[in-house]
Amino acid sequence: MHTFMVKLLLFSCIGFGFIFSPVRGQSNRLPYEATTTLRSKTRSAKETEYTRKFFAINVKDNGISIGDTLVIRLEPLNVDELGIIVKLCHGNCRVGIQPDGTAVTSGTEVKFISTDSLRATNYTLKFPIEPETQYTKEDRTIEYLDNADLNEIYVYTTNANRAEAQYRISASLIKRPEAKRDFPYPAESAKPDLSEARYHALLIAVNDYDNPTLRLKRPAVDINRLDSVLSAKYAFSTITQLINPTKKELIRALNSLSYKLVNEDNLLIFFAGHATYQRPNGYWALRDSGPNLDSYLSTPALVALLSQIPTQHQLLIADACYGTALVSSRDLTDNKLKTWSDLYSQKSRRAISSSYLEETPDNSVFMDYLVKRLNQNDELYLSGEELFNSLKYAVHNRTSKHQQPQYGNIKGLPQRAGDFLFRKKTALSDTVIRLVRNSKLDPTRTDSLDSFAGRMVNIDGDSAAYDSTRFFTLEAGPVMINTKPYNAKLRYSKDGVTWADIEIPGNDSRTLNTKNREVYIELPNESAYPTKRTVERGKRYRINWSTSNKPSDLIGVK
Repeated sequence: MHTFMVKLLLFSCIGFGFIFSPVRGQSNRLPYEATTTLRSKTRSAKETEYTRKFFAINVKDNGISIGDTLVIRLEPLNVDELGIIVKLCHGNCRVGIQPDGTAVTSGTEVKFISTDSLRATNYTLKFPIEPETQYTKEDRTIEYLDNADLNEIYVYTTNANRAEAQYRISASLIKRPEAKRDFPYPAESAKPDLSEARYHALLIAVNDYDNPTLRLKRPAVDINRLDSVLSAKYAFSTITQLINPTKKELIRALNSLSYKLVNEDNLLIFFAGHATYQRPNGYWALRDSGPNLDSYLSTPALVALLSQIPTQHQLLIADACYGTALVSSRDLTDNKLKTWSDLYSQKSRRAISSSYLEETPDNSVFMDYLVKRLNQNDELYLSGEELFNSLKYAVHNRTSKHQQPQYGNIKGLPQRAGDFLFRKKTALSDTVIRLVRNSKLDPTRTDSLDSFAGRMVNIDGDSAAYDSTRFFTLEAGPVMINTKPYNAKLRYSKDGVTWADIEIPGNDSRTLNTKNREVYIELPNESAYPTKRTVERGKRYRINWSTSNKPSDLIGVK
């Protein structure tokens, strides 16, 4: 690390112990090159603790985009066993120093590789900047980071030797080739904006089972209590009650959400009813569930449905027996994500269960505390983790079988670093649209999900000729905005093979109505090949139409 950076960090920490300071202004410009040394291995009880140096690369200052590749070359000069560590920092990034002089950074370590492994590539590591970066946590679980708000990249060198290491290090950037800009990424990755978040709740209760031995009294009452607190205190656009659904009806309700919701949506799902467990899976009992487990909804089937819903955050709360089948781990959120915006910008797929392997009573203590804690919250945002922590001990201590509520990632879905945020209702919050359904469904009725781009809902429509797309003719496709005063043409395709023409009037926009999550567009150019891009349902794109010397392109995502 440069001497100037070390002095600056030491000065900021004198008298204060371990301090973090903003990294802005301390980043290195690419291409970067240095010849330096790194002292010998730390002599401590932890033999794996090696001394490190790092340099910071600011994403914006260096013009780094999704699809680019960071190239790092680490050439040992006098010893062989060096290593490269790559850390990614999203949102609010900081650099700090410990009392022993060791510099540390915020962010998540996503890559470690030794120079032994890099010999075949001339000691060169190529690190692609992808929409999501996969990494392995210490407990061997796989997690993903959404790089839309990637702010800083920290590159560390480590020395595993007893001797001081001398080495040369360089870093450069390979920009995404123009020829490869045709699919798969939109021209710009938009950072999820907490101020534009929309919230939806699906509350499922099963009281009246066809099998009389399974009947319960409380679930429908309980979801009314939850509905009341959500609509009174929190900013939900829609709250849907699904009462006594069959397995088929619940599958259709969840399947329809994959068409209606988009990336700016956040989904809360609550289930109250019977459940059973047969290792390794859990099973929800629906109204028509019988003696055969095939008539239940299994957790793998539930997870498959949830995986198709393209929301920013999902929180699944289950007040049922044997919750262990839903929760993949007890790891809580990444404590490096400090602000609400940071927490929101990373996707999440979380679950709260009222039990572990215990049976739960009809009169739910868990439900009492869930509603109570939601009512007591006075903060603008309440995370799923905070909600869980506020009730877990009370539920355990006040239930006859000492229930063990669980919190973690939804088992079977990619682990993410964010968390669901309950947002308090304000004077500017939307009016809640409430949809209440029982098992006698009306297939002819459509209800507005919310006012965004005319999206429509029939969340549980049912008929003999049911078609999962029949109620979604006004689905919110990507919106293309013409910023010029004259009419302009483009082509679009759902599969990249069959193309259709569309004309957009001057200073106007057109929605590419489709049930597809992504659509391909082709922008004409005067003296070059057409520019092709992938655009996403529910997003808005401004188009920079071609001039005599520049190709057309998307210039922004609103």
